[in-house]
Amino acid sequence: MHMRKGIFTLVLLTVLLQAYAQKSLREIIRGDLGISKKFIELSSDQQQTFNSRQLRTVLDLDKQSDFVSMDQQADKIGFTHYRFYQTLKGIPIENSMYVAHVRNGKLSKLSGEIVVEFDESNDYSPVPALSPVQAIDIAVKKVNAQLYMWQDVVMEQRIKEQLGNAQASYAPSASLVWFNDGDEISPRDLRLAYKIDVYAKLPLSRADYFIDAKNGNYLGKKDKIFYTDATGTAATAYSGSQTIHSDLVSTNNYRLRDYTRAAASSHCMEKVHNVVRIIQALPQTGH
Repeated sequence: MHMRKGIFTLVLLTVLLQAYAQKSLREIIRGDLGISKKFIELSSDQQQTFNSRQLRTVLDLDKQSDFVSMDQQADKIGFTHYRFYQTLKGIPIENSMYVAHVRNGKLSKLSGEIVVEFDESNDYSPVPALSPVQAIDIAVKKVNAQLYMWQDVVMEQRIKEQLGNAQASYAPSASLVWFNDGDEISPRDLRLAYKIDVYAKLPLSRADYFIDAKNGNYLGKKDKIFYTDATGTAATAYSGSQTIHSDLVSTNNYRLRDYTRAAASSHCMEKVHNVVRIIQALPQTGH
């Protein structure tokens, strides 16, 4: 009888300790305005055995929210980095990204941005009032291009060949996400939206457009093509120092451009897919 009481007490203590650890971990990662802190390093007593399928439970987040695994990478110093995006009611939260840094099977660090606390004043209904076709029509009209990539027979054939898929197309499709415009996630401002990739040829542009799935309002966009004529000086192998032009395509990544031969440059634009990184040749300001 005494042994049974002892076992029961031990089990109860274990459950209570686990519950406390989960609650405290949620408090540890909590930042301002309902989102997580950008980076947290856990002390040894806060670290827990990591299971990628139980991250929501470990962080003690809202039961209607969850994580979807994107990838994992091991580094040379013993860490494995698991990358996730967050969902609410099965729908992705745009711009959410969380990385679990695991060492020796233990959750050691957490970085990124997720919603820790959803706003009670917000309507998080996952049911759209618009159809995907209606949202696409709104997004395409917003772009108002003269010609789109899916209207170009050559480009359509090219993407089918590149992907080895006869059904592949540049034609836009719509997927539901939770979105708010701005650099950070705002739980209060999240709206159910259709995310639509619109690729225009004339004039050239490509961006993800976000259309409110309830009322059709334009909420914002994320550009995929950027224009920057960054000028610098490069030491060439045979022609000495020469002025070069490049486009900024992402942080510290530039695409080398040749403005001296318009036809050749235009042809190369279609062929070049590798990004040239130029560091010393570029000025330090004005990027």
